[in-house]
Amino acid sequence: MTAQLGFPVVAVASAQEAVRGADIIVTSTTSTEPVLDGSWLTPGMHINAIGANFPQKHELDGTAVRRCDIIAADSREQSKIEAGDLIQMYGDDKRRWDNVTDLSEIVAGKAPGRSNPEQITLFKSNGIAMEDIVVAGRIYEIARDKGMGRQVPLWEKDARSAEARGV
Repeated sequence: MTAQLGFPVVAVASAQEAVRGADIIVTSTTSTEPVLDGSWLTPGMHINAIGANFPQKHELDGTAVRRCDIIAADSREQSKIEAGDLIQMYGDDKRRWDNVTDLSEIVAGKAPGRSNPEQITLFKSNGIAMEDIVVAGRIYEIARDKGMGRQVPLWEKDARSAEARGV
């Protein structure tokens, strides 16, 4: 992988060893058991938790969630439905869900983000399709404005066929 990626990649024997010394941790599993132990976290770490997209799944143990000073999600409401890491910690306790901030609120400056470099932060991604659509649309606009890329005729044939059938 080092040759393929162009930067050093080192295999390690355990998840704990992979986390040691990291600034950013990304969990992306379908695990029903935690793969990240909160006791491994050190001040200043950031976690992107992008798996555990069903209530019964979780990648982070309770200690990891509790140790986070800032918890952001693409949608707190969506997290209540599918973010197993948070559902297992907060359940139906509306007060505890107040610990989760919509990422858009932080980006817009309506809610505080990290206020000091020692804070441990968590972004719980639910993979909301609307975000993907908005980003793809913006990329398309930029590419079009810069004259980059090429038009791919995906539906033109289907559209001509439907038109010929009077649909």
